[in-house]
Amino acid sequence: ASWWDWDAGSALLFWRWPPDYVEIARVGIAPMFDSEPPTNRDKQPPYDEDEVRNKVKAKLEKVLAKGYIELVDIELVEAMMFMFHFAKGTKYIRLVYDGTRSGLNESIHAPWFALPTIDSMSRWVIAGAWLADNDYGEMFLNFPLHPDLRKYCGVDLSQLFPELIKDGKDSVIGQWMRNAMGLRGSPYASVQ
Repeated sequence: ASWWDWDAGSALLFWRWPPDYVEIARVGIAPMFDSEPPTNRDKQPPYDEDEVRNKVKAKLEKVLAKGYIELVDIELVEAMMFMFHFAKGTKYIRLVYDGTRSGLNESIHAPWFALPTIDSMSRWVIAGAWLADNDYGEMFLNFPLHPDLRKYCGVDLSQLFPELIKDGKDSVIGQWMRNAMGLRGSPYASVQ
């Protein structure tokens, strides 16, 4: 770690959890499938703008360096997730790993998760109240993605990292190892 960041990624101190929950905290919460998960080997759509491609690549370099996504052989992946971005201010982007487009989110059951809206929050505000807006950017990434779900969370990195294509292969494939933003079960699994 550096002064302000976990340069090599962060994780749970699972051995400090209650004994009956240590294994779940170490491995991840098993997915609850409502239907058969999708299978696809669809490629990531191309980026039209070099500026966007460079910002996406910079974000992914950090995620790869921290081990949140691992490079794997395509044979270990049964389905691919797509990435999309949106502006976060004028200089930055936020990446979302879209489990909806691949069909994965529809096959996963996630219990109801209450997230307050601005209307419900404003009912609690009274004169003299103190509020804060905290952005926990890597909160989901502290929690491991269960191995039964990883094989459906592939990411095509070929157009961003062509220098990594070798051994006669035609693609660079990553696999999510942590709860991803855009995966239906991530909020529930991350607060357990």
